[in-house]
Amino acid sequence: MAIVQREPTSHIAMTSNTLLQPTEIVHLSGISWQTYENLLTELSASRRLRLTYNRGTLEIMVPSP
Repeated sequence: MAIVQREPTSHIAMTSNTLLQPTEIVHLSGISWQTYENLLTELSASRRLRLTYNRGTLEIMVPSP
């Protein structure tokens, strides 16, 4: 059995830093490479979206502003 000693809470300072912006992610399966390339072409003006493709799975990521 382990014994854990805790410091009094008055001596502990808790801080929080957000390193990455929250994102919205959508995964679609059964997508062809041709569809992925078509989406890249159509959405090229919208650099806000990030698309990744792996073996028929398309991931669309929308980083928060």
